[in-house]
Amino acid sequence: MNIYRVVGIALSVFCLTSYSVSFAQKVAPYCTSTIYSDNSFTQIADNFSIYDEVFLRVYCKALPKGTYKIATQWMDENGRLQSERGQTFEIGFPRGHSASFKFKQMPQGSINRMTSGDDFEDHQYGRWSVLTFINNEEIGRNHFTIKN
Repeated sequence: MNIYRVVGIALSVFCLTSYSVSFAQKVAPYCTSTIYSDNSFTQIADNFSIYDEVFLRVYCKALPKGTYKIATQWMDENGRLQSERGQTFEIGFPRGHSASFKFKQMPQGSINRMTSGDDFEDHQYGRWSVLTFINNEEIGRNHFTIKN
């Protein structure tokens, strides 16, 4: 086999491997996550009433072909996980993709409400965080406040 052919093949394999590894490490710059107060995704917000719905939109541009999972973790003020949601999708050719998630506080049950006198527990108020991941890589961390 010609030495130039061997070197050419080795160089091609190296370049392809380097490209795929470097892209895998750089998914985060291609994705953004934003919190909105409406499901039309027009009103960016970070302050909510306990009765409001919180909407998160994740947008990734120019994702290469492959299978992806976007996951969210909704954390209360004390850093405790209160909810997890995820979506899996397939990209057949390089293109953008958006996903949306909704979070709403649930009132206490009737027995707890009778004993405490409140519809919601204390941990449901305060500064919240939502962590966003794509294929287990953190791509965003957004904060919002829930008030009475």
